[in-house]
Amino acid sequence: MAVTITLNGVEVSGHPGMTILELARESGVHIPTLCHDPHLAPYGACRVCLVEDERNGALLASCVAPIAPGMVINTRSPKVIESRKIIVKLMLASHPDSCMVCDKGNRCQLRQIAADLGIGLIDLHRIPHPATMMDVNPFIERDLSKCILCAKCIRADQEIVCVGAIDYFHRGFPSKPATVGDTALEASECTFCGTCVALCPTGALSEKIKPYRGTTTTSVPTVCPFCGCGCNLDLEIAGGRIVRAAPIGGHSPNGVTACVRGSYGYDFVHSPERLRRHGLRPRLLWIRFRPQPGTLDPAAHEDRRPAQTGLMGRSRQGGGRRLRQDEVPLRFRKPCRLRVFEMHQRGRLPFAEIRPGGDRNQQRG
Repeated sequence: MAVTITLNGVEVSGHPGMTILELARESGVHIPTLCHDPHLAPYGACRVCLVEDERNGALLASCVAPIAPGMVINTRSPKVIESRKIIVKLMLASHPDSCMVCDKGNRCQLRQIAADLGIGLIDLHRIPHPATMMDVNPFIERDLSKCILCAKCIRADQEIVCVGAIDYFHRGFPSKPATVGDTALEASECTFCGTCVALCPTGALSEKIKPYRGTTTTSVPTVCPFCGCGCNLDLEIAGGRIVRAAPIGGHSPNGVTACVRGSYGYDFVHSPERLRRHGLRPRLLWIRFRPQPGTLDPAAHEDRRPAQTGLMGRSRQGGGRRLRQDEVPLRFRKPCRLRVFEMHQRGRLPFAEIRPGGDRNQQRG
C-alpha cells in the first residue's frame, strides 16, 4: 500500500520502508548529502540531509528517516538551512584551509555544499586535526586532516569489498578511520582496489602518484582491458594522456568498485618503453628483466607469427623445426605498479624497499 506525504507543498507517494531522501530524489527534489551513497546502507553520519517535519517542527535525517502517512516535509525551510550551515561550518572548522591547492579541487563535495549554502570564511575557532599516518604503498595516499568522518571508506570496505581492513579507531575528536592497531595500509588486509578513494567526498583519500593535479574537463567511459569481467571505468584525460581512472557506478557490472588493476593499472599506456613495432631480441629475455635500449631488431610480422606459440613453438617456414632461443619474441611485461603490488602480495618485496621517485621497473619479480 502506498504511503502519501506532503513534500515541499506537493503530495507524493512512495512504498512502505522508503526513506525521505529516496522519495525526494525520485520526485526530483535535491537534498544535499555527504555520507550517503546508493550502493551503501544508510548511515546518517553527516546530518547535512536534515529536513523539517512541519507537523511538530522536528528535524529529521532524511537518509535514515522512513516516510510515514501524513508527514509534511520541508527541505528548504529557514530552520533547515540554518542547521545545515552550522553543520557544514563545524566540518570546515576541523578541515584544513587548503582548498586552493587540494587535489580534489572542484570534485570535493564538502566544498560544493559550502558554496551552495553561501558559506565563505567561517567565524568558528579552528580545531587542529593533524595527519600522522605515513603510507609507503604506491597506490593510496591518506591525509586524515581532511577526513569528515562520513565512514564511506569503512562501509565500502566492509559492505562492498568485504575485506574489513579499516574501521573507526579511537572515540570523540581523535576518532579516525584506520587499520587494526593504526598501522599502515600495506600492513593490513587492504587489496588497494581504490573503492574508498572513489567514494571519498573530500581529499582525505587520493592517489599516491598524481600525473595531473586538479579537475579534468574530459572523461571517457570505457571497459577495463585487464580481464573478462567487463568492469566499466571512467578515464579522465588531460593533455591527451590518461591521468585518472575511476568506476562509473550506476548499473555497470562493477558498480562503484574495481580491482587494483582497473584503478591503477593504466600507467602502461603512456610508458616510453611500450613496444610500438614488431621485434626479436637477439638473446633470451626473461619477463622479469628490464630490456636494454637498442637490443631489439625490427622483424616482419610473418617472421614473428610462428614464435607466438612460446619457447617450444615451431616455425612453419623451417619445416616444423624448433625455435632457437634468440628467435623468442620479446614479451611485454606487466605495468610497474602492478608488478610491485603482486611481488608484495607474495612476500618477495616489502613496499618499504621501493625507492621514492626511483624506477620501480628495476625490481626483479
